[in-house]
Amino acid sequence: MEEANSIVTELRAWQASHPTVSTIWLLTIANSMSRLEEDLASARKALEAMRTEPDITLEQLATVYTVFGRGR
Repeated sequence: MEEANSIVTELRAWQASHPTVSTIWLLTIANSMSRLEEDLASARKALEAMRTEPDITLEQLATVYTVFGRGR
């Protein structure tokens, strides 16, 4: 995440001379960081569930992916 912050700082420095390219990249990085935060929160919930729940089968995993995972 430190590298992402560094790149964001550099992109902001270029906004005056390259507003289109820098804005596109700033939005792309912001969206990626948001998705990463959501994924980390989901992973945290999975870790909590793993403390008390048994593992799921590959068939159950395939079902979950089919229902919830295709739109990402």
